[in-house]
Amino acid sequence: MENILNILFYTNGALLLIGGIIIALISRNLIKMIIGFVVAETGINILLISIGYSYNKLPPILNAFQQKSGASIAVDPVPQALVLTSIVIGIATTALFLFYVLRFYKKHGTLNRDAGGEND
Repeated sequence: MENILNILFYTNGALLLIGGIIIALISRNLIKMIIGFVVAETGINILLISIGYSYNKLPPILNAFQQKSGASIAVDPVPQALVLTSIVIGIATTALFLFYVLRFYKKHGTLNRDAGGEND
């Protein structure tokens, strides 16, 4: 069961990452590009959580039992902390992308990335 779950998590994370990058690269619409980046970010987060996942282990919260038995029965908390940080950074960069798309739309009247011109 453990191997099936690990393979499933890694596969889903990799598919989301690759799919998001492909969407961001081939799309001409700026909003669709942002959606591609968000999907790729979600794939990276799933991969990070998958790295720290261990079947039949406890959450990394120290209680009296874990203090006596050691930390080897808990999952690794570092990937979880990285994902929380990544979520906050992802929200900030998505807001910044949307702000730039709004300015682009006000200036050019379209969301097509090729409509910007060469020296605008």
